[in-house]
Amino acid sequence: MNPVLKATVIGLTFLSLIVSSSAQVDSAFRLRTFIDLQIKDCEVSYPINDHGLNYTTDFNYYWGDNIPNSGHGLVFNCPVQLTKDTFLERLDIRKAKFAEDALFDSVLFSRNTDFTYSVFKANARFEYCGFSDSAHFCMCTFLGDADFSNVVFGNVAYFSGLIFGPQSNLSFTLATLPTTLDLSENIRIPQVIELTDAQFIKGKVYRIFLNRTNISMVHLDYQHFKLLFIDPKTGDTLSDEEKSSIYEQLLQNFKSHGQEDSYQALDIEYHHFQANSPLNWLADKLQMLWWNYGYSKWRVIAWAIVFVLLFSALNYFWLNHLNEKVYPIDGIPAFSKLGENPFSWRRACRRFWYSTVYTSTVFFRLSIEVKKIQFNRVLASLYIFMIYLLGILCLAYTANFVLQK
Repeated sequence: MNPVLKATVIGLTFLSLIVSSSAQVDSAFRLRTFIDLQIKDCEVSYPINDHGLNYTTDFNYYWGDNIPNSGHGLVFNCPVQLTKDTFLERLDIRKAKFAEDALFDSVLFSRNTDFTYSVFKANARFEYCGFSDSAHFCMCTFLGDADFSNVVFGNVAYFSGLIFGPQSNLSFTLATLPTTLDLSENIRIPQVIELTDAQFIKGKVYRIFLNRTNISMVHLDYQHFKLLFIDPKTGDTLSDEEKSSIYEQLLQNFKSHGQEDSYQALDIEYHHFQANSPLNWLADKLQMLWWNYGYSKWRVIAWAIVFVLLFSALNYFWLNHLNEKVYPIDGIPAFSKLGENPFSWRRACRRFWYSTVYTSTVFFRLSIEVKKIQFNRVLASLYIFMIYLLGILCLAYTANFVLQK
């Protein structure tokens, strides 16, 4: 080959390599699928303003394999604005630094999207975005506002360990929340994270992970949410102590906001959680059946009626024996033995009436005449005392119900 031509080819090849390398750096959110990040904090120093583009392959903008101890991502020195773009495959943009506003408006992220450890020094706006797969914002820094209004999330979104600026606001207004929302490890939250103004699918329950978070700065209701006690990142189950701490903080949150329905739902769940032994389990079931932990006090009156009818039915057969030989009550007549005469509805109703009178007199008495009880009839006298004590119990709870009314 002619030496001049050979030198020309080599020069053009070398120049093309330089241009190619530069193009790789300048191809963020453009045509190439991999940025050469071997040089730490590779910079993108021009504004990005894409509209309606489709990206059909994986984008890997993170170099390294051991966050947070090593690895680095891109540095965007100018504003980033993407509108109605579509990422059909994975977007790995961990440890990126956005020096100015990052506006991802109406972008569709079809696969796993990872912004872990990224730093947004100005506003980060993801309005109307769609995250069809998981969305990772773990350990991100939001020094401006982080706006996820009207976003449609997929199965899981991670917002754990966030760092906020002094006036930063994390907004989920009208967002369709993920099935699992991780808000753990958020201690310093400058403004309340409002979740009650999100969009909810009717009948769907959203799991929320709040371990080691300042729950007083998270506003939610317990009609749509349910506490999650398994770390969605690691699969580890929280200890009973950690669970109790979350329950108590969230109960205080609901109490301070006057959210009675949410408080009741969570308090009942907390009671169930505390029934962690056979004895506690039995006590829990009794409280639930008796008056639903105090939230259905009317049940006590219903139980009083049930007890009176039940004991009246039993006393129908034992009325003569109880009234004559165990605990006599004036005004209760003696009846013929059952079966002596042909059955008559009139006699049966009369007998049941006096059986109810006898039972109610014992059940609703504030004090029982002990001197009238024949204690030599041991089982029968214990039976009378059982009716009396159940009556006292019902009267006490009913009085509490009436006074609180």
